[in-house]
Amino acid sequence: MFETRIEDYWITRPDTLNLGYIKDLNHFLILYNLSIAYQPCEDLPDFGILQLSKEDAKTILDVLKDNSLINDYIKHSIQNYIAK
Repeated sequence: MFETRIEDYWITRPDTLNLGYIKDLNHFLILYNLSIAYQPCEDLPDFGILQLSKEDAKTILDVLKDNSLINDYIKHSIQNYIAK
């Protein structure tokens, strides 16, 4: 139960994303000369803490907004990151 709560906390942090999402997204963003920088989490190896300026995050979100292929969860996470 405790581990689930910890995992839920990390998943809902506005500055974290699953590394699989980040890697997939970076393949898409490379076409725009953009990428998401991150620092891997030691506590949860599948997640990374975003290392972006708000300006970079807004630029990436602008690219993602018009693309229906990108998961809404990712868009929402980046919006939360910008808002925090």
